[in-house]
Amino acid sequence: MPVTLAWLSQHAAVVIFVNLSLGLLGLPALTEALLVMTGAVAAQGDGSAWSAFAAAVSGSAVGMTISFHVGRAATPLLHRLAAPLRRSGRRTTRALAWWRRLGPWSIVLAYFTPGLRHATAIVAGSTCMERKQFVALAVCGACAWSALLLWSGGIAARPARAQAASHVALTSPVD
Repeated sequence: MPVTLAWLSQHAAVVIFVNLSLGLLGLPALTEALLVMTGAVAAQGDGSAWSAFAAAVSGSAVGMTISFHVGRAATPLLHRLAAPLRRSGRRTTRALAWWRRLGPWSIVLAYFTPGLRHATAIVAGSTCMERKQFVALAVCGACAWSALLLWSGGIAARPARAQAASHVALTSPVD
């Protein structure tokens, strides 16, 4: 096993947790690739998919909650910056109505669009969504997203595992 994959199989949970906790500062594509690689490593028996799943969900919950609170703290600044762009309060009212209607779904679905996850959390914080509702939706999205990426890594690893098994069967001495 290459050194990188061996290191990943030993430290996957910590790397995933830290990466997702600091997701607002990082590159979103790396997170998806990391989860797929971890799923592949776990499928080959060199790591635990359950610990990777738990780290992904908990790290994502921490990172999204940080982004939510950034949105809460930045609300006055966002209102000040947006004031010159508004001609009337009607647009703001329509945007808030849209968010109240579709915002909860967008939190769950934003996980599946790299880069949108934390932007949605910031918007949720700035629109004064209840924290309990936000965390529940973020955890639901994190569970679905993490499971899908880890599973797809496991599916991708199946041909490699089958090929390795057939190679062993072909090169084993016959009794």
